[in-house]
Order: sequence, then C-alpha cells, then structure tokens
Amino acid sequence: MDSQRSSLLIPPSDPTPSLNFFYADGDVALRSSDNYLFRLHHRNLDVNAGGFPPIFATPASENDIPVLAEGSSTLELLFAFMYPGPHPDVDDLPFSAVDALAEAAEKYQVWPAMNVCRYRMRDFCLTHTSSVLTYACRNNLPKLIEACSSAGLQKSLPDMVSLLPPYLVVPWMSYRQQFITAWKLSSSETFISTSNTSGPGHCSQWSRPAALILKASLDRIVLPSNFDQIFNEGLTRSTSCCRNAIEDWKKEYRKKIDNALPLTSFI
Repeated sequence: MDSQRSSLLIPPSDPTPSLNFFYADGDVALRSSDNYLFRLHHRNLDVNAGGFPPIFATPASENDIPVLAEGSSTLELLFAFMYPGPHPDVDDLPFSAVDALAEAAEKYQVWPAMNVCRYRMRDFCLTHTSSVLTYACRNNLPKLIEACSSAGLQKSLPDMVSLLPPYLVVPWMSYRQQFITAWKLSSSETFISTSNTSGPGHCSQWSRPAALILKASLDRIVLPSNFDQIFNEGLTRSTSCCRNAIEDWKKEYRKKIDNALPLTSFI
C-alpha cells in the first residue's frame, strides 16, 4: 500500500493524508471533518456503495475537495469495507464508534458495512436503547426494532419517555400497554380475587402465592426474560393445587403476549 501512496508533498497547512486510503492512482478525493485527506478509487465506491453523490465520482483538484461530515476514524473503518481484504472487526468497538460507523454506512449505502453494523447494534439494545431504536426506525429495520423494543420494556416508562425522540413516545406507550393489558386480563381470568376459594384450582392457601406473584410484578413488565423469576415467587409458597393454577396463569399470559403486535405496527 505504501508503494501506492502519492508522492505529492502536502504542506503542513493542508489536510493530512490518510494512513491507509491515500492511493496514488485514486480518482476520488475526499476530506474528513477533522481534515484528513483520502484518495480512493471510483470503481470501489461504485461496486460497494450506492450513496455517494455523482460529484465524488470525478477527480477533484486539491483546492476543491468535498468535505464529509464524518471524522477520519469513522471513514477509515467505512472505506475498509470497500476494498479487498478482511473487513474491520467491530465486535470490540465501543458504542460511539459503532454508532458513527452505522450512520455513515446507511448514509452512503455501503452495503457490507450496513449488514455488519445492523447486527452489532443489537448488542447495545439494553444499554443504548433510545439511540439504537431511533437508528432502527429511521432505517426501517424491523428485526432490530423488535430486539430493541423487547429490551426497552425492561426500563420504566418515565425512563423510556425521557430517552425516546418525540415521534416514538406515543407508539411506544401503545406498544407497552399491550403487555400491561395482557397481564391484567390473564390475572383476572385466573382468579376473581385472592380471597376466593371456590374456583377450580383455588384453595385456602391461594391468596399467599397469588399476592407474591402480583407483588413481584409491580412496577415492571412481565416478559420472557423475567417470566420464571416472577412466577417462581408464588411457586415456592404454594400447594399442589395452587401450583396448577399458577401454571395455567403462566400459559394464559404467554398466549396473550405471543399475540402482541410489534412496535412497528404503531409507528
């Protein structure tokens, strides 16, 4: 790669040549937001990307080089997806780097990078729910939206409302309400009240395990991730007939949440 580096001597006041993407025969010149210069090949951009404006496909003079909004570290990663060789390993990159790369990949339609970033962003659904969900919605990525919405349900409503962009608040509340309604319905269908001892599966001990399950579900959405933890609160303090009633409760609730609409249905 060094043999392909341009022999042009760039004064200190000019952009700094990229370490990895400054080709002597490059016919596309681009500058990063932090003043690094890239010389690339039109054929690589043409094959691997679809979002670069036509102006980038013609040679530019040193005094008229387009400046991209992205920094050099992001562009170094992005352009590596356009050339032969191993693609960058994004598994160990922090969220800030992955987020910047993902946005650039979508913006310039660098298809190899888009696929890698979409998959990697799943790892940040719980820790950066709002950012990932916004990215997924903006780029119409149903699988990532679904993965992120499930993680977001583990957060409180005030926390999510404070994190979400305004256009997602109402859809999010509608999506979340499905699980609350399903829990209420499955609970009421399992027993009329904790004091009732005449229903099938209910006994004089029913109020104790039922109350423990309801207490464990306070201020949280019952999800597959915490499903067993919540119901086990009641199972540890129940008789055999009460355990049967709890199992019926679990089945009824799971049936209802399996039919819940995805967040995309409310957007």
